[in-house]
Amino acid sequence: MCIRDRMYVIHSLTGYKSVEQFDLTTAWDTSTLSHNTRLSVSNSDVQLRALAFKPDGTRMYIGQTTYGKVLQYDLSTPFIVTSASFSYALSTTEANGPHASASVDNAPEDIHFNDAGTQMFIVGSKTGQVHQYTFMGSQFTLSNATHTYSLTITDEESSPAGITFNPTGTKMFIVGNNGKEVNQYTLSTPFVLSSADHDSAFSVSSQELNARAIWFDNTGKKMFVIGFAGDDINVYKLTVPFVLSSASFVS
Repeated sequence: MCIRDRMYVIHSLTGYKSVEQFDLTTAWDTSTLSHNTRLSVSNSDVQLRALAFKPDGTRMYIGQTTYGKVLQYDLSTPFIVTSASFSYALSTTEANGPHASASVDNAPEDIHFNDAGTQMFIVGSKTGQVHQYTFMGSQFTLSNATHTYSLTITDEESSPAGITFNPTGTKMFIVGNNGKEVNQYTLSTPFVLSSADHDSAFSVSSQELNARAIWFDNTGKKMFVIGFAGDDINVYKLTVPFVLSSASFVS
């Protein structure tokens, strides 16, 4: 994921697990990146996938698919991964709250928070669903997260891997391994999954056959898709912010 002048990538090869931190000399321009540092994750038998930050950079969240958990780290220096210390693990294998009898997903592939930190969204590859959690207390605190809704998206993508929203929560974007495309959903009520309707798809198959993550710059006119097959970051420009039909490949 990219945050203006920094980019973060999960490294999850066998025997070597880390969060890699890069600097960008020009904000949002991946051609200017250089490696800065890394956070090694000591438990090397797990598969790491999702990565997200609290907007002020004081917390980091990692999805761990081997045992179905989201790991919370506190950062003493904002956005500097080497200052991170583990603080909490949220199980995603079973629901809590009003859906306590339901199964959620044991493979959290990506995470997204609304800016207020009252809602968290996890996309899971095992069930082909997006799961919504509401924070019943302190925002961005996983110990306060309650599962509230699951949206099935298998008609569009049976193995979803990446998720992001526009800042207002009226658009949701999903990439995955099978469809080789970005799927766009419109939410009639911002950040409420039950109000989501699929409205369009944008193929990335010419650039990437195994898309793993997606994000936008703060204008919504630049989209980034990171892939496992190509081992690269593909950049697209949008003439209309956050509207896939206006997107075209750049590099």
